[in-house]
Amino acid sequence: MINTPGWASASGSPNAVPSNLYLPWDDQRNHWGRFVQQLATHYRGRIDSWIIWNEVDVPAGQWRTWDGTLEDYAQLMRVAYPSIKAGNPQAKVALYGSPWWYDKGAFLTRLLDNFAADPAARASNHYFDVANLHLYSRANDIPRIIGWYQDQLAARGMGSKPVWIGETNAVPYDDPLWPANKAGFRASLDEQASYLAESFATYLGLGVERIGVSRILDGADFEAGGEPFGLLRNDRSARPAYRAFSMVTRYYAGTRTATYHPTDASGITRVVLDKDGERVTVLWTMRPEDTTVAVDAESAIGLVVTKFGDPSVVMRRMGSSGSTCPPQRRTRTRRTLAITWSAAAR
Repeated sequence: MINTPGWASASGSPNAVPSNLYLPWDDQRNHWGRFVQQLATHYRGRIDSWIIWNEVDVPAGQWRTWDGTLEDYAQLMRVAYPSIKAGNPQAKVALYGSPWWYDKGAFLTRLLDNFAADPAARASNHYFDVANLHLYSRANDIPRIIGWYQDQLAARGMGSKPVWIGETNAVPYDDPLWPANKAGFRASLDEQASYLAESFATYLGLGVERIGVSRILDGADFEAGGEPFGLLRNDRSARPAYRAFSMVTRYYAGTRTATYHPTDASGITRVVLDKDGERVTVLWTMRPEDTTVAVDAESAIGLVVTKFGDPSVVMRRMGSSGSTCPPQRRTRTRRTLAITWSAAAR
């Protein structure tokens, strides 16, 4: 839910604080409260999760969406939360997606302090069910940022709330249709594909419930006709990241438990995804040299899958004493591998 219609905006701006926002949440003159209650009622059973606004901690520029203060946004949530629950008691209400890198969590910290200091907040679940982040960065940065957010929630008695990733991706600099310089955290097309494979595994390993890629298509809604990091270009041609995302949805789906193993002394980062009758080990290195990786065999035959979904078979190797020797696989810089073992193959 985002943007204030002109009739409910004192200034006419879609970024304005809705009129009468500080009236009681169920007052008929509280335009925002009545709107979100009707919306939640109308879509109940079809849309049961609602994000309230977008990136409100961006202070200025093209991406600014909120003209109010931090306190105004806190009030927006104080009205939205009970109003949505009145329309759909089963609905989940998520905070705005925070682009953490803008201020490294300063706005979020103050917002959580605002809710924690409210004597009535605990009775209303602190006015939100789900924390929400937008992360565009290196995969190796993700554990630190997710851990920071989880710690902030726990420190204020909100530690049971899950974290969702509303948006994630990497912006390529070398796409022929969108050439750009390498600055600004941009990646190559190949690295964008690696990022999706690595980041999804990392998020799962850290207990993130939902992950959203922005975006499927470049689109035409921003300067110069969209944004240059869609999985598909506007002409529907696929970037390498599209193949990586297809691999993720094929081999990561159905994960029951996931374990993130931080980068070890050899430079390898490892995430283990356990599914019904199958284990997937996702491996990558940030180092420039080739690296040999040993993976414990879970069955006689395994499948090695590149980040683009290209599979090859690997066999369990037996040592001279009859013990199992892990199969070895050589992986190059930022080449993400998924090794999957099926119980049916034992």
